[in-house]
Amino acid sequence: MKKRKLALVCLLYVGSIISTTVNAAGPSQEAIDTAIRKSIPLLETTAAGSSQHRQCFTCHGHAMPILALVAAKGRGFTIDEKNLQAQLDHTAADL
Repeated sequence: MKKRKLALVCLLYVGSIISTTVNAAGPSQEAIDTAIRKSIPLLETTAAGSSQHRQCFTCHGHAMPILALVAAKGRGFTIDEKNLQAQLDHTAADL
C-alpha cells in the first residue's frame, strides 16, 4: 500500500512538472496561494504523525515538512507554531 502511495505521489510530482512546462504562463498568484494554504495542514499532520510513530528523525517525515512550513511562514502564511516547534525539538533530540 505504501508503495502505491509513493508511486502516486511521484506521478503527481512529475505531472506537475510537465504541466508547468507546458503552461508557460504559469498559475496565477491566487492559485499558488490557495495550493499553499491547502498543503499546510497536510504537512503539519504528516509531521506530527511521523513524530508519534517514530522515535527517530526522518528526512521525508520531518525535514521536508519543516522546510516547507518555515518557507510558508516566511512568506506570510499562517502555520501551527506549536507543531513546528515540536518538530524542531524532535529533530534536535535525534541529532
